[in-house]
Amino acid sequence: MQKRIVLCSVLFAIALGALAMQAQKPSADAPRFEAVSIKPVVPGGPPIMFPNDWTPFLPGGKFTHPVESLRGLIAFAYSVRPGMQIVGLPSWAQTSLFSVEATPGDALKDISPEQQHAKVLLMLQTMLSDRFSLKVHMEERPADVYELRVAGALKGMTQTTEGVAKPGLNPGLNAAIGDSSGRMIGNRTTLQGVADGLVTFVGRPVVDKTGVSGFYNFNIHWTAERAPGAPAAPGLGVEGITLLMTELRDQLGLRLVSAKGTQQIWVVDQAEKPNDRE
Repeated sequence: MQKRIVLCSVLFAIALGALAMQAQKPSADAPRFEAVSIKPVVPGGPPIMFPNDWTPFLPGGKFTHPVESLRGLIAFAYSVRPGMQIVGLPSWAQTSLFSVEATPGDALKDISPEQQHAKVLLMLQTMLSDRFSLKVHMEERPADVYELRVAGALKGMTQTTEGVAKPGLNPGLNAAIGDSSGRMIGNRTTLQGVADGLVTFVGRPVVDKTGVSGFYNFNIHWTAERAPGAPAAPGLGVEGITLLMTELRDQLGLRLVSAKGTQQIWVVDQAEKPNDRE
């Protein structure tokens, strides 16, 4: 039996409002890494498998990625989803891969992790401008969205006042969802976190309209076997999204409602292959 499965381990810390102000070309005194190495990755090499909790953001403000496209680097630098929020890229920016190592020296030594991460994002933006001649701007465009709402009353989840998530899982929403089965585990997640995580599967923005605050734990799963020989295509299809909506309602008391809204889109005005400076 064929299945279509989409996997995610969601740890979203989106700060689009602040980052939108950084879309213009960085100034001469913009935050910069002390050392940057960008090397092309030879195609056809062995695939690299990343664990669910992997991140290119390392302690001390170092950014290291063994294989990534310019589109992916933009997604990291501006905290956006590459398949939905970046347009105008040349074809090579999605297919050419690079190995990136960037270190900030001692510039981020004595600040909090949150401040450090924010500075690293600005450094990444400067790096992309310097090395890829990247110029981008942000536009607010009309979009089809889903609204996450409460369907009567919440159920199947436990509110938690604990200060940290349970060990063994990434905090937030952990999910694996396909056309005929799925599982969602909330590990001290907010309903805003659930909305953010669902974007990965439904392919459009999800706006939290529940009005519910607090942190929650839950663990739900479902299976609806497909007919033998039923055709399947890559990705999560309409039937899988319909099943997901049903299980959200029946097991968690949540519903997804189609609506009209807007989405922030990052438009690439200029991009060039990187120079060979290190």
